Amino acid sequence: MASITAKTLILTGDKDVATLEHTLKMHQLIAGSDLMIIPGGHGDYLGEITTLKAGSEPYRQVTILIERFLLA
Repeated sequence: MASITAKTLILTGDKDVATLEHTLKMHQLIAGSDLMIIPGGHGDYLGEITTLKAGSEPYRQVTILIERFLLA
């Protein structure tokens, strides 16, 4: 991972499959990477159909953050 030079966004949920410890280690190993820790699991913030709750659209907010990263 230390050899990665591309613009990198590490995105995880605080209740995701990957542990926060492992996510932070990846962030440390990839120089200049950006890290976003979002509340919930990956289905919550990515808009996975089986985890969506009525009236809740956190994935739209995450989409905006991802777009900002990609356009920066």
